[in-house]
Amino acid sequence: MRKVYLVIILAIFGTLGLNAQELKCKVTVNGQQLTSVEPKVFQDMEQSISEFMNGQKWTNDIFEQDERIDCSLIITISDLAGTDTYKAEVAIQSTRPIYGSSQTTPLINHLDKNVIIPYQQFQPIIFNENNYSDNLSAVLAYYGYLIIGLDYDSFSKMGGQKYFQKAQDIINSIPSNNSDQGWSASSNNKNRYWLIENLLSPRMRGYREGMYDYHRQGLDVAYKDVNVARAVITAVIEKLKDANRAYPNSMLLNVFTLTKRSEIVQVFINASIPQQNKVITIMSQISPINANQFRKIRTGVK
Repeated sequence: MRKVYLVIILAIFGTLGLNAQELKCKVTVNGQQLTSVEPKVFQDMEQSISEFMNGQKWTNDIFEQDERIDCSLIITISDLAGTDTYKAEVAIQSTRPIYGSSQTTPLINHLDKNVIIPYQQFQPIIFNENNYSDNLSAVLAYYGYLIIGLDYDSFSKMGGQKYFQKAQDIINSIPSNNSDQGWSASSNNKNRYWLIENLLSPRMRGYREGMYDYHRQGLDVAYKDVNVARAVITAVIEKLKDANRAYPNSMLLNVFTLTKRSEIVQVFINASIPQQNKVITIMSQISPINANQFRKIRTGVK
């Protein structure tokens, strides 16, 4: 459980080493496709991004070392986009522990396919919350706040609101001439803009509240009573049906499905037949492309 203290305590005890940063982020930069650039450039990029993600203080809350959020960024460089500028895909993952067990649960597993990364070797990555600096710092800060927001939503209802709003503020700060289409509302409906729009949309409030129930009232109580946990998660999945009706083809439900599909199969393999049928039906309606995956609930294949 995240321990949230008063800001005044942070001010008093910050010098005692209690204010550990929030993220424990493993960063990997793969530049093997771009043979025209020295590998050392990408090694330095990896180190700089790791220092930025893990060294930035993202909240006013105090995290102990074992409370930091486990996450990863895998950045695959595909091409040059200009001088000291690269085209890349970024895979974003984060997990949180399941109470009463040694297991973790994924909170996001997402691939951002079109990212523009400006990077000048030996230059520090600087993020200013009030002013746009460059596309790399904006992308990293956006995903930092997204990861924290998703984590907080899993521990308290709508707990991540502040951090999703900070990600929205980053989007609002992007210059209109920015070449990275991930920020644009008009480029497509499956990018950074729309992910935060979905999270902040009143139409998805039921989904957001359901994420607390799914994790805190569902997975976290499974060690005491797995049947109660399944009942709670089944009710959440019924809420997802309502969210899908209120916001058809939303990016958020797509990200949820890709993140949670294997876990949902595992949770319901030993459930009652009515529960299995209900979950298979709803999840197959939400994500027809993953229908075969959800049918594994019935066949018992993990």
